[in-house]
Amino acid sequence: MGQTDITLKEYFSDTLRLADLFNYYCFDGEETIRAPELRPADPVSTAVIPETGVSGKEQKRNYGTKQTKNHTEKHRKNYAVERIRDVLAAATKDGTTFLLLGVENQSETHYGMPVRQMLYDALTYANQVAEKGKETLRNTSGQDGFFPAPTAAEFLSGLRKGDKLSPVLTLTVYYGREPWDGPRNLSELLDTDRLPPELKPYITDQYPINLLEVRKIRDWKKFRTDLRDVFRLASCDNDKEQMRRIIEENESYRHLAHDAVNAIAVLTASDQIREYAERQKGDEINMCKAINDMIKDGEAVGEARGITIGEERGLQKGIEIFILDNLEENIPRERIVQKLQRNFNLSVEAAGRYMLQYGAV
Repeated sequence: MGQTDITLKEYFSDTLRLADLFNYYCFDGEETIRAPELRPADPVSTAVIPETGVSGKEQKRNYGTKQTKNHTEKHRKNYAVERIRDVLAAATKDGTTFLLLGVENQSETHYGMPVRQMLYDALTYANQVAEKGKETLRNTSGQDGFFPAPTAAEFLSGLRKGDKLSPVLTLTVYYGREPWDGPRNLSELLDTDRLPPELKPYITDQYPINLLEVRKIRDWKKFRTDLRDVFRLASCDNDKEQMRRIIEENESYRHLAHDAVNAIAVLTASDQIREYAERQKGDEINMCKAINDMIKDGEAVGEARGITIGEERGLQKGIEIFILDNLEENIPRERIVQKLQRNFNLSVEAAGRYMLQYGAV
């Protein structure tokens, strides 16, 4: 797991920010989802899928007999499917979960995102079904006698008639420089050109993804937490002068939490901000000095190389193009790092950072 993934997962584990994120996306900033209603949920979803075994008809025929368990355990072969979400939280009222909120962080367009999100959500629903099945078995163990034995249909499905699952809402937060150009629903991934027209209404418009493109956000005031400050700087495309102007014009950047500054550092790929945050003590960080130090360091590097700030930006763009071109030619990433060191006179650490920034997958 990369440092960016770890930092953003920690950042969004805060329920105030998580509520703020979904309120912005779903309710135009209105405080509808409340942080006290949220609690962290296990981000690992696993489903055990039978490869072979007794059929549904055979299970139903043997239902209620000792043969069912023995025959199933003897012949069934299973394999597990596991996925780990970036963030998952349960929204609860009166001790009951009424909604599950998931976040997936993306620095690059993922062209299979509808399938990926569908799998995450399906596994989360499958976990709920499995838990309800276990609850049904516990409640019909004969100890209290209040619950009748499950019917054959309930036994096969793992759900009691009338059972309900908690809805799952997954939001993909995209930080990439280029606009998202991938599919936004499953139908855009499907080849339907050769299908009879009569079938298309049954297949099209399936499984849309929820996508927030951070660099397109302009209504910053609708955020109630430091998401506003983090997302706004992440949209600056490493323009240090623009970053300094935003920081100087907004008082909130003088009192940012450590994990918010760490999130800014990874989203802007700034070692100066990260190192500055590591040196600070206390609960809050003043970003004004951090950005000034970053600009001074950039100017010093430019002077040492004999280039201007504008030329430095051009150099970074050249490095980005160089990395993307090599990736398109399927050159191994380790080899690209070596070529970066040689062609751009970079240290192995600097080449690795550029590879992480521009060649993330």
